[in-house]
Amino acid sequence: MKIRMTTNSLFISDTFKKLQKYVPQMVRATVKKSAMRTTRGAKINCKTVDTGLLRASITSEQWQNWLSAEVGTHVKYAPYIEYGTGIYAVGGGGRQSPWSWYSASGKWKGWHTTRGMHPHPFLHPAWKKEEPEYKKSMKLSLVEATKRSSGGL
Repeated sequence: MKIRMTTNSLFISDTFKKLQKYVPQMVRATVKKSAMRTTRGAKINCKTVDTGLLRASITSEQWQNWLSAEVGTHVKYAPYIEYGTGIYAVGGGGRQSPWSWYSASGKWKGWHTTRGMHPHPFLHPAWKKEEPEYKKSMKLSLVEATKRSSGGL
């Protein structure tokens, strides 16, 4: 005994056309919201504040295709805050011997010797916290796009 299953090819074709419309819209919105939440999280995580420049510089930017985004900062010392320096550097790639540095004025005036700085991650923890929500939101967006494209089926 057999049954034959057939599908209306016009329905399928129309559904695929609608998917091409709705999927990018839904994905773009999800990426944008996730990037904004990651930016907010990174700013909250940025605890090492002297001038506030690093925290203020954390931004998100959606790429031209709008299907991906980048969260980060242009501040040159950000990697040293995120990953640490010297003997404390993440991965052990920092300088292993102590070094001295001098500041002519300001809060750090004078000579100082250090073996490095412990990492104070702000960006990666923000993404790690957001990632499960991003995945969940993306799945829901794709389900919603599918429903819209197939007329609510």
